[in-house]
Amino acid sequence: MRARTIAMSLPLVLAACASPEAAPVRSPWITRAGVAAHGYAPPGANLPPPAAAALLPVELGAVPYDGITLPLVSPDARFVATQTGGLPDWDVLLAAPGAVAAAALRNTVEVHALPATGRPVARLPAGFLLGRSAVEQGFLVEVPGQTGDSRRIGLAPWAARGTADIVFLTPDAPGSCAAFGVLGPRGELAYCLRERADGPFVLRIRTDALDARSERECAMPGASLLFPLFEDDANPRALYALAAPHPREPRLPLLLVRIDLDAPGERLNVGAAAPIAQNSGLFEAFQCIAAAQSPSPALSVGAASRRGGVLLFSPGEQTTVWARQGRDDTLRALAVHPGLLTSIWGDEVAEGGPCIVSSTAADLVVQMTGGDSAGRQTTFGPPRLIRPGISIPRRTGTAAMPYILLRTSGPEAGKFLFLTGLRSPTQ
Repeated sequence: MRARTIAMSLPLVLAACASPEAAPVRSPWITRAGVAAHGYAPPGANLPPPAAAALLPVELGAVPYDGITLPLVSPDARFVATQTGGLPDWDVLLAAPGAVAAAALRNTVEVHALPATGRPVARLPAGFLLGRSAVEQGFLVEVPGQTGDSRRIGLAPWAARGTADIVFLTPDAPGSCAAFGVLGPRGELAYCLRERADGPFVLRIRTDALDARSERECAMPGASLLFPLFEDDANPRALYALAAPHPREPRLPLLLVRIDLDAPGERLNVGAAAPIAQNSGLFEAFQCIAAAQSPSPALSVGAASRRGGVLLFSPGEQTTVWARQGRDDTLRALAVHPGLLTSIWGDEVAEGGPCIVSSTAADLVVQMTGGDSAGRQTTFGPPRLIRPGISIPRRTGTAAMPYILLRTSGPEAGKFLFLTGLRSPTQ
């Protein structure tokens, strides 16, 4: 009940603020009114406005959603996939053992062409759940089976009309629960597999999503490995995941799994870990990745091609952290700036260098990133305003409209998200 109540009160940032203790940190710059009230000017306030601030807003209509699950945007910015229906059952959402299979039937997935007209161009049958990955060919879905402990992952084309159009990537085996799948930028697949209801999730990683023969496993005794993310690199050599709950660590560990060092077919090992939340529960783990879409379409236009690591929300730091491999096989989770609810890699061509675009509880902002040539030290410039108002940014793979923003219009809007594209005036 706690998670459902909070999620309804702030649906857009969903589980990034899904508990009273996870409210965003209020730093002086987080609202323009607060800055004025405190007489505070961020360092570098005289910098020129970010290039993203000059992008032209284009209203792209509204799409329904379930109040929790954020839509996925196609890399070419032509479609959006959204989960609709009532508030999803948390046991179904988190693939908990003993989840009631019928509870999944309250939700389904729709595809809307942009600009959205209110009429979907495709609708999947009841019981389909939206995944966290979208690529040019389609988007990931998950389908709970007739028993609550079975589940499989499929790739649905943007024009999918039904189950026959979906390419299932994992088998429909009784009692086998495949969940939390993500695609990599070169067609890789990572997902979590629980082969019996009382067992933990293990990681399964394929170099080719369509070829189960390329699959390798990473496991941790006594812990479930959840919510994988490929590193933000066009040639990923690492995977990140969360261990929840962990039998010996009360804090939530973020794990680094190197996928380029071991021999083909051998089991993969955890290379490093770092705490990212004070409690190693499922809800805390879900908060970390709830706003993520993977892989980043920015990789197709060169952004983040050599950045590595991942951007994700840290309930412990109460902001976005950039987690990446450090020296001596360590994992560094560096807080980017207080109060960032979700962050993506920005248009570094337009901004003149690597940058991140982030949502705060008040505004959409951009920060430049820097560091030494060896990657041992990272710096973040001051946040600069792109647009006022809260909105969740999605990156696209087209220079004509590099960002699409997801936003609500307050409780009176109902369970709809409004989409705004930021279009280049020169395209």
